Amino acid sequence: MSTPRKLKSVGRAKTPAVVPAPAAAERKRRVSKEVSVMGWIENIHGDVLLVKQKRGRKLWSLPGGKIEPTEALEQGLIREVREETSLRVKYCDFIGILDRPEKSNLTILYRVIVHAGTPPVPQRSEISEIELRSTLPRDSTPSLKHFWRLMRVGAGYPR
Repeated sequence: MSTPRKLKSVGRAKTPAVVPAPAAAERKRRVSKEVSVMGWIENIHGDVLLVKQKRGRKLWSLPGGKIEPTEALEQGLIREVREETSLRVKYCDFIGILDRPEKSNLTILYRVIVHAGTPPVPQRSEISEIELRSTLPRDSTPSLKHFWRLMRVGAGYPR
């Protein structure tokens, strides 16, 4: 934020004139993106936990969602995984980022380890199904397709 600038006195005035700080329109435009987090959760056989969206195009995705403005990334991930699957996150570790400038969205992927013993239960208002999958479903979100390639194809797994 700039401070007002003092100018030389004008005409008969003895005190310097003050020019206000630039208007908001003159300031550099702020760039903002929606930030989402997703959790890559695998079982001991390498199957990946996927959720099927209940709204919109009803695509398969990884558990996750949008971060609240004042929320830390990992706290948002823990909240979203719990909301969508009822699973409790034990550990999470950053894996990668998907930047979608055309959607003004940044999605961050974490490897997630959940507490054992509790089966996942879909949150019925957002999620219609939860499955462990060894192959990428055809009806997947762009972010799932991107991260699947990163985690599976890039790691030598079959598609």
